[in-house]
Amino acid sequence: MDSKVQIGVISVAGTPNNNRIFAMIMGEKDGGRYFPIIVNEAEAQSVVVQIQKISVPRPTVHDAFADFIKQSGRALEEVFIYNVLNGVFYAHLIFNDGLVTEAKAADAVALSLRFSCPIYTLESIIESENIVPDIELAIKRSSAKEIETLNKKLEEAIKAEDYERAAKLRDAIKEIKGRNENNNG
Repeated sequence: MDSKVQIGVISVAGTPNNNRIFAMIMGEKDGGRYFPIIVNEAEAQSVVVQIQKISVPRPTVHDAFADFIKQSGRALEEVFIYNVLNGVFYAHLIFNDGLVTEAKAADAVALSLRFSCPIYTLESIIESENIVPDIELAIKRSSAKEIETLNKKLEEAIKAEDYERAAKLRDAIKEIKGRNENNNG
């Protein structure tokens, strides 16, 4: 029988040949297997903003949809990535009132982060999509790219004299650098 396994976002990394395509690295909650979900720039940004708790001036489409869900009296209880076909991941959004609806896996993950709900997939999907790269190297590379991007945004915030945003960006950079030091230690 194909059992459900809880997973989470490990990292979001850029791809070497296209700066508009990203790999969202998903990993077992209690294990060492990882697999990528290819996402576009907007999806990657929406996930990273939630993971790093970055305040953005305007809501993303995921923020707006999450707000709509909440105002409708529903809550997202679970995301279930139930299938993968030719590299395309299929997911269900499972709500507190029993409603189940289809979504792109990247969008479902972005919403799960806004509701702090678990993400599951099937053992067979983890097995078929499992990659065995040097995950620490992938995290370092994506962290370096994140730091570079955040530093540019920090410079922009300082030039615009938006010191509150600059302070948040500075703190996010420190957090990423601290994570890197802890992972290397």
